[in-house]
Parts: sequence; structure tokens; C-alpha cells
Amino acid sequence: MEQLYWRLGELGVSQVILEAREKSQRQKDLQLVNALRSKGTMPPDLRVEIGFPKDEPMLWIPDQMLGALGVAGQEVVDGGADSYPVVIFRLTLPLG
Repeated sequence: MEQLYWRLGELGVSQVILEAREKSQRQKDLQLVNALRSKGTMPPDLRVEIGFPKDEPMLWIPDQMLGALGVAGQEVVDGGADSYPVVIFRLTLPLG
């Protein structure tokens, strides 16, 4: 998440809305944001909030896009990644 937040800041993103999970997971998500801010490893002006699908119906889009990219990456769908022309770019972050 650290790399993702930083990259989003570089792209000019000013707000991230995380889909609400279980209460303990939401607390961990916000603790991570606070820890990254304290370390200075997250853009200081990037706002991170927790959103509930009933209040923010657009939260379904990332799930659908990730699913589509996963399928395209496995070339299970005819045409592979070309089946999804609305994807402007794929952001790849190294893990570990």
C-alpha cells in the first residue's frame, strides 16, 4: 500500500476511498495510513477515507477492474488484455 499511495500521489490523485471491511480491518487500514504519514513515506496531501458501498456506489469499480485484469492477464477471455480497451494503463508494483 505504501508504494501504491506514493504512486497515486505522483499521478496527482488527492483522495483515496478504501472499501469498508470488518471493523478491526478498517482500524488496521487507518493505522497503516497514520504510520506511513508519520514516516513520511506517503504523500502528505493524499486523503485516505473508508467508504461503505451503500454510501459510495462507485466502490464496485476497482473490484470489477481487478477481476477483468486478472482474467485478461491469464488470457482466459478471447482477446486477452485487448478485450478491455478502457484500461488506460496497468500499474505494476514490486512486492516484497
